[in-house]
Amino acid sequence: MRLEQFYTATDCAIIMFDLTARISYKLVPHWYRDVHHFCENIPMVLVGNKIDAPRRKIKAQQVVFDNTKCIEYIEMSAKGNYNVIEPLLSLMRKLVGDPGLEILESPELELPE
Repeated sequence: MRLEQFYTATDCAIIMFDLTARISYKLVPHWYRDVHHFCENIPMVLVGNKIDAPRRKIKAQQVVFDNTKCIEYIEMSAKGNYNVIEPLLSLMRKLVGDPGLEILESPELELPE
């Protein structure tokens, strides 16, 4: 599958970077540009993962992405199951046009061993 085939079938996007690796944050503008090139006006969320990592390199106040792009920033921990639903909920709210949309029951996730 070519890159443009992947993106043209997309209604929304999550751009995720690793809070313990500065290089992943530096790549965010490139990933945004790639998505925006093929899908100009789709809702996007910027996600910083590994908020619970002891070797965190990027603090919340250091995440500065061009505000004109209107991308919400959310921090989460996939491992710790913290805020994992928030990026999806944010995109669902934008897609259906209902800022009050809520998930009535969260899925039960097993904690890693």
